[in-house]
Amino acid sequence: MTNGIPITAEMVKLAQLRSRATGCDVKQEIARIVAQESIMNLDPEMDLLVDEDSAYSRDDRLVATFDANDVVVNGCRFDVRLVGEDGRVSVPRFLVGTSYMSAGTLAVSMPGDRTATVVGFIPRSDWELQDKHAGPKEERLIMRINGQFDLGTTVATAASAQAPAPVKTHTTHANEIHAFMGNRQEMKIANQRQLVESVLQNEECWKDLQSGLSKAFVRKTLSHAAVWNSKVEKISEAVQPKFSKLNKDEVKALIARLGEQMGGQAESPHFRREMLVRLTREELGRSLTGDALKKAQNVVDQVFAGRSVLDVVKDSVKNKAAIDLAVTIKRSRQKVANFIEASTDEISFAFRQLALQPVYATHSQSDEGVEAVNEALKILDACELAESLAAIDKELSSI
Repeated sequence: MTNGIPITAEMVKLAQLRSRATGCDVKQEIARIVAQESIMNLDPEMDLLVDEDSAYSRDDRLVATFDANDVVVNGCRFDVRLVGEDGRVSVPRFLVGTSYMSAGTLAVSMPGDRTATVVGFIPRSDWELQDKHAGPKEERLIMRINGQFDLGTTVATAASAQAPAPVKTHTTHANEIHAFMGNRQEMKIANQRQLVESVLQNEECWKDLQSGLSKAFVRKTLSHAAVWNSKVEKISEAVQPKFSKLNKDEVKALIARLGEQMGGQAESPHFRREMLVRLTREELGRSLTGDALKKAQNVVDQVFAGRSVLDVVKDSVKNKAAIDLAVTIKRSRQKVANFIEASTDEISFAFRQLALQPVYATHSQSDEGVEAVNEALKILDACELAESLAAIDKELSSI
């Protein structure tokens, strides 16, 4: 048994791209990547080398046409299949008995969407025995995974064994390939295997197969995904401390969604501003509701547009005394307390600080006056949050 391999965003994205282009199962593609990663993570002293250029799965035409899903280690080819919920794996019957199945099948378990593990191995001989007992119309062979399993020992033993002799093949014509792709069920299983073997051994024939993603595109996708994920990580680390209501995962998720919509150009001023606006609105939504939320979002947009906090507050709150009281309360708070309504003691303290006349003080401490003070506090909090985020925009431009 091997340790679980994390299923990364890059793995999923690449698997989805190949699935759309070739029709392969997304999880089968992820299983192959996991098997390859697991082998590469084995003890270097085992001297096991993964040869991507020799794998048939490198070419999407073979993936689309023959369901090729292999990894090659020290010249030994391993088929890779996903373990189903019933604990069994299956392979196309036309692959059994060909050089593609020169070693056997590595079975990968994927119980959730976080990790996957290579959990078993079915040797070539077991598949061939299963084939002998299969009915003439069976198109896939199925085996259950049982017993103890050690990936390093299994791969090393198979790779050191004598490779089977090359199979003699005949020249395959395009019309035969098209017949296989369109009416395989009408061909005898022996003829299917003969055609598969012939095509695998003659790369010139591959041009007549279904097309898919190029190897260069795959590598480019992985490279771009890695760069983008690094940017998301750095940006989220820079801005998350500004949002007390959002955790880092929530910030990263919002940035990632924005990247999908805007092309992932984090260096663009438009991208940065839109990101900060959306994050700020999400933060406000965790503390405010209704009209208070709408008004706070409106003032945030104004601050991001370049207006001063004082001008925005004066336009949003008509009660001058309420603004003065709110500013005084904000200054008296010893720690960050955004969107917390003013207490009776805070309001009384603010009145004393401003030395308001008793008549006005009595009027302003009515329910209407307190409401105006709280409204002004919320506007101030929203403006200060927007202003602090606008200040880090230049820092983000260098990420």
